[in-house]
Amino acid sequence: MTAITLNNYDAAILADIRSALAAATLSGAAVFSRVEYAGSLAEAKQKKFTGGAFAAVIYLRSDEYGISELRRGVVTHYQIVVADKASAELTRAQAVSGLVNSAKNAVETTPPSAASDFSIGETLYERIVWGVPDVDSLSNLDWAACVIPLSVAHVISSKTTH
Repeated sequence: MTAITLNNYDAAILADIRSALAAATLSGAAVFSRVEYAGSLAEAKQKKFTGGAFAAVIYLRSDEYGISELRRGVVTHYQIVVADKASAELTRAQAVSGLVNSAKNAVETTPPSAASDFSIGETLYERIVWGVPDVDSLSNLDWAACVIPLSVAHVISSKTTH
């Protein structure tokens, strides 16, 4: 048998994203009442929306690029699903935009510890890149939900330090 080591940066980044969302406060109150992991977008949508604002973090995949003979640049892709109950005072659009911006601010304020920019030639891979949020207009009309694509770049020091 061959002995290997496992750093599992993808899972560490996933945990850091979840921690940043869970720790986010606004005027002293938690932004999200629950922050969970989900295996897929379908699984996140099946979670019971109860209580206050909810977030789920989903791991999608990792893309790997050779930087040098040993070093590899990795871009790991995630989705953050945010949802909150819409009310007479808060329209679906207002609820979603506030949650999207809160999620971005939480992750940007406390970025994953492994996150780092890297470049290959003239192409720069930024440590955190946000995709276009996708408002879920087909959800239960009592709830406002949105999917936020997130890519996190990091560097591993060898071909065997994943």
